[in-house]
Amino acid sequence: MSWHEIYTADSMSLLVLAGNDYWGRKALESLQVLEPAPILILDKSARTNRIVKLIRRRRISIFDVINLTICELRRSQRRTNSKTPRLSVSSNQDLEHLIERYKATKVILFRAGIIINSKVLAKPLEVLNIHAASLPKFEGLMALPRAVRCREYEQSVVLHRVTLAIDQGAVVETKSYVIPPDASVCAAEDIAYRTAIELLLGFVVKHTT
Repeated sequence: MSWHEIYTADSMSLLVLAGNDYWGRKALESLQVLEPAPILILDKSARTNRIVKLIRRRRISIFDVINLTICELRRSQRRTNSKTPRLSVSSNQDLEHLIERYKATKVILFRAGIIINSKVLAKPLEVLNIHAASLPKFEGLMALPRAVRCREYEQSVVLHRVTLAIDQGAVVETKSYVIPPDASVCAAEDIAYRTAIELLLGFVVKHTT
């Protein structure tokens, strides 16, 4: 059954929560064949209000938001084997429920929009995030457009622990990649997230064998 929709006692106590977009779904797709199976979850939390606030505060550029939205629309036309996972969350409360249900000891976030709160972080488990640009210089949203503008072509995907401060947790693992100088932002994102999926898959396999 696709996406391991029925999780048994053989399933891992690892939750992988990915964004509801092209690369988020590709990340979950890459994990669906693993045994034991991670618990695959789609993040359906709304982050529109957060983006609007960041634009108003001039923390991110509306141009970058529009550009990356166009990139996502173009990606949506690609063929994938992705199917919607049975499990999804829209809030920290939903995530807490799944943590308890599956007795999770580790949660990995991949392009997830949900902001993990103190209640989740207080639980006896490890919460990790995969960030697709070098830290600390390119933290937060819209990191890759900023990296391209700065001509910082040598980048790293960073797996780090999640804290209440965005992208400030201890680094667990990194994987380097290079953006061609003539690459568009869309192409740069594609390179970054292919690398991010490689890191995710390698990390999961390494810690479950």
